[in-house]
Amino acid sequence: MQDPSYPFFPIAFFLSFILVLVPLPWHLQAWNVGTVMYIVWTALACLNQFINSIVWRNDAIVRIAPYCDLCAYFYFISISFVFLRVFFSSAIRFVVA
Repeated sequence: MQDPSYPFFPIAFFLSFILVLVPLPWHLQAWNVGTVMYIVWTALACLNQFINSIVWRNDAIVRIAPYCDLCAYFYFISISFVFLRVFFSSAIRFVVA
C-alpha cells in the first residue's frame, strides 16, 4: 500500500536536517557546548528519519539488517542520554540549592 505522504515526509526531514545545521558554525564559534550537542543530536535524528522513510516507504521488511540495528542503537543511546542529562541537571540543582 502506498503512503500518501511519501514524497513530503522524506523531503521535510531532509530540509529539517539542513536547516538544523545552519546555526552550527555560530554556536561552535561561541563555544556553546550544550547547544552544539543539541544541534548534532537533532540533525542526526532528522537524518535517521530521512533514511528510514526512504528505506521503509512501502513495507516493514528488513532489507538492511545492520542498518536496522544501528538505528535501534541510536534511538536507545539518544533516549538514555536525554534521561541522564535531565537527571543530572536536576540533581545538580538540588545539590547547589
